Amino acid sequence: MPLLNGYEATECIRGMEKGFEPPHRLSHQLNGRIPTFAVSASLLEEKRQEIINFGIDGWILKPIDFTRLRTILKGITDPAQRLRDMYREGRSWELGGWLCYPASES
Repeated sequence: MPLLNGYEATECIRGMEKGFEPPHRLSHQLNGRIPTFAVSASLLEEKRQEIINFGIDGWILKPIDFTRLRTILKGITDPAQRLRDMYREGRSWELGGWLCYPASES
């Protein structure tokens, strides 16, 4: 069994970020933090706001389509790709994507 679930791990990551000097990487400049993703077979769209509140940036459902995952993850450094993969009501939740805009777009 893991020591932390995904929500707890994300809370720890967000807490650690508060005490560190941000790295000079494009990914950090665009996101303002380490992007985190929820990976689950049972993630419900109705829980979207709860996931966002934990500080999670995106999601993908199991079984993982690794081609789709690579596309979504391009959004870490490509704001245009991230916007294409942003959550939109009525779009297929099963596709996965981003829950929040890059910090540079906020």
